[in-house]
Amino acid sequence: MLYGRAPSSARSRSGLVERANGGTLVLESIEQIPEHALARLVSLLDNRSFYTLGAERPQAVDIRVIATSLDTDGEDTGSSIASALRSRLSGVTITLPTLVERQQDVPVFFREFLRHYERELEREADELNEAQMRHLLTHDWPGNLRELQMYAQNFVLGLTQIATSGPTVEEHPSLRDLLAGYEKSVLEDALRQAGGSVAQVQQHLDLPRKTLYDKLARYGIKPAEFRQ
Repeated sequence: MLYGRAPSSARSRSGLVERANGGTLVLESIEQIPEHALARLVSLLDNRSFYTLGAERPQAVDIRVIATSLDTDGEDTGSSIASALRSRLSGVTITLPTLVERQQDVPVFFREFLRHYERELEREADELNEAQMRHLLTHDWPGNLRELQMYAQNFVLGLTQIATSGPTVEEHPSLRDLLAGYEKSVLEDALRQAGGSVAQVQQHLDLPRKTLYDKLARYGIKPAEFRQ
């Protein structure tokens, strides 16, 4: 419940807006908010007050509102109320790139999700086979992080089924290039977590010192760039 019920109500209950007082209210996928609720949100943003169900007077509130939208094009929905709400929420706009725009980050996120589900499900994931590796690095991920997260969960559960008959080699990078990109992202991720400490990365990845430096030189990775 967003607004709650008044204390005089037999079923008094605070809402999310009241509980966010003095803090931040996060609204996800605002384009999916029902039409009848949009006007109350506009009033809340304009007046910094709201009516609980059954209340006779408005209740003041001091909140910051963060809204997320799947409408990356920012197109007008055709509703004047929806347009009014969007305009009031557009003070600071942050556009997050999709995974297809940042495919070099896919292995980093995948490893984090993998570690999370290995702990949660108390089981160790198998090694990626060739088909799974190609899927991971060439898939468009239209569902972005949530799709990748579910893929990692299913991978830990052993439920991923990837067809081995796919596009020809000429249409996509070779497996060697894909593996090289994956290895580079692993090294960069390890350096980022270690604050640029080569010694920590060497220990974490269990690599001989010369091998590690050879790989860093091969990919043009400079540890100093990861130091704070």
